[in-house]
Amino acid sequence: MAEALMDLEEQISLISLSEQITLMAYLANAIKVNSAKLQERKKSNRLGVAKGKFVVPDDIDFCNDEVAQMFGAD
Repeated sequence: MAEALMDLEEQISLISLSEQITLMAYLANAIKVNSAKLQERKKSNRLGVAKGKFVVPDDIDFCNDEVAQMFGAD
């Protein structure tokens, strides 16, 4: 991988400045798109993973005072 990056750096130095800017913009966009796809995939893997595994009561805040006391925040 390091050799490939060094070769890429050498190749970039051989092209014009406007081509370098175009190449960098292309690479930046590709990284941004791939990063967004990766984040989207991570989110979709988590959604629904616990669906049907437990029941949440209608009033989930019924013991807030007790929890606050346990952490000394009363």
